[in-house]
Amino acid sequence: MKRTEQYTEQLSRLYPELHQANEKEKILTQTVTFQVTDDCNLACTYCYQIKKGKRKMSLETAKKMFPHIHVESYPDIVTTLIGQYEYSFEREGVLFCIRNDSEKFYSDEQIEDLMRHLDGTKCDRLDTTIHVEPDVIRNNLKQYIEDYFKKFAHYKLIITDRYHGTIFSLVSNTPVIVIQTKDHKVKTGVDWFKEHYSSQAFFANTLDEAKCLADKILSGYDYKRNDNYFEQEYYGKLRRKIEQELRI
Repeated sequence: MKRTEQYTEQLSRLYPELHQANEKEKILTQTVTFQVTDDCNLACTYCYQIKKGKRKMSLETAKKMFPHIHVESYPDIVTTLIGQYEYSFEREGVLFCIRNDSEKFYSDEQIEDLMRHLDGTKCDRLDTTIHVEPDVIRNNLKQYIEDYFKKFAHYKLIITDRYHGTIFSLVSNTPVIVIQTKDHKVKTGVDWFKEHYSSQAFFANTLDEAKCLADKILSGYDYKRNDNYFEQEYYGKLRRKIEQELRI
């Protein structure tokens, strides 16, 4: 089964500049095609990695594209795990949760320089990619995820360029500094945490800024269990919203 919908007219109406020459910025596409098959694993590189642009999809734009349905902006559902766990591990050092793909903004040498700045502090490095067969992970999904939370909870600070590295940090009640990636999604994802978790999640525009933030956090931080804001304010209210929309 295949469902394909073309949104050329909508994009032309919402973004008239798509059809205008612009030397400073190239818009990569003038059409959006949603193509889903029953066995799609959403892993095609051309589906996201290559065609994506820098433009952020706003709630207002989404409402214009789908005027006949109720549209709301919600955070990643994994954020509902924030505030659900409490750890009493002795914390030591800094964990660098750094990607190793085409979206990486800083070179390994630059990351190593940041590590050297923390001389005298234990520094470890990993990625959120788990190199295990998918079936093995599915059979032990809860364990794999919770093991990551526990790992993060052993550190005084997380420095990451991964969106889920940011969420895992907040789940483990560990302060996190988010650094740049080539793509906008990590930075815009952190926007969800700016207001309510402003003293737990920080975005560093430069590595020098990251160094200053790290020095400040490591000099003294009040570790405590984060509250479950996203569960309370978003997903905890979702069922009722759906029922009201459907007039149940």
